[in-house]
Amino acid sequence: PLTEQNRVAALKRFLSQAHAAVNDAGGFLSMDTFGYTTWWDDDGGIGQDLEVLADEIDYYCPMVYPSTFNAGVPGQIPYPDVVSRPYDVIYQSLKHAQQKLAGKRVVVRPWLQYFDDYPWATRMRYDAPQIEAQKKAVADTSSLGWMLWNAGSLFKRGGLAPK
Repeated sequence: PLTEQNRVAALKRFLSQAHAAVNDAGGFLSMDTFGYTTWWDDDGGIGQDLEVLADEIDYYCPMVYPSTFNAGVPGQIPYPDVVSRPYDVIYQSLKHAQQKLAGKRVVVRPWLQYFDDYPWATRMRYDAPQIEAQKKAVADTSSLGWMLWNAGSLFKRGGLAPK
C-alpha cells in the first residue's frame, strides 16, 4: 500500500544498499532532496523523511533555492518575499535541518540558486549579490560547502571567485 511508512522504508532500503556499495568502493553517498524536506515533519507524501534517511547517507544536499519555496518558508517568510530574501531562506532552512539532524554524522551541503526566479512568478534576477548572500548563509550556519544550480550550466553572473 502507498503509505508514508512504506514510502520511507523503500527509500531507506535503497539508500542502505547503495550506501554500503558506494562506501565499500571508497566513495561517499549523497542525497538531494526538495528544500522543503528541511521543514517537513513527515515524508511530504514522497518518502523524503530526512530524519530517517540521514543515517543511510554521507552528504545531505537540500535544494534550498529560494524560488522553489512557492508556499514560503513555513512560519517564517511568505511567498513571494522568499525570492528577494536569499540569505534568510538559506540560513533558516539550514538551521532547521541542522536541528533535525542533531547527533547524526551526515554532512549538510546545500544546492544554491544560480538562476532567475521563474518567468511566471517574480522574474527577479539572481546576480552576484544574491549568490553571495546565499553563500554567506551557508558559511554562517557552519555547513560544509555548497553547490550551485543552473539548468543551463551557465555561471557568468558573478558570485564566484576569479579563476
